[in-house]
Amino acid sequence: MAQKSFLLRFESRLAARSALEGVGLVLDTEEDQDGFEDVQPVTVHLAFGDGIVRRETGETASFEGEAMPITRTAPGFHLLVYGTDKLPPALMDYVVVEGAQSLPSDP
Repeated sequence: MAQKSFLLRFESRLAARSALEGVGLVLDTEEDQDGFEDVQPVTVHLAFGDGIVRRETGETASFEGEAMPITRTAPGFHLLVYGTDKLPPALMDYVVVEGAQSLPSDP
């Protein structure tokens, strides 16, 4: 069975935790969360290390003599889900990208 990755966006960390717990998953930021009713292994990660998407604005600022890109944050709290071919229906409204290897232009 083919496995996909899903990028999910929630309004907040609390909303993400609530939605995941509603389908039997737990967001554990200390280590990977495995298990999907022990039928399919699923891993839930914080997207981008902290759940925040940052996009370059095209402007730069000087830091210690080097030009550094200025970024803006995209709204929401983001998670990556791996290891399943489909998500529970209760999570489908949160999908931003299904099976993508990179981010959309504006999640």
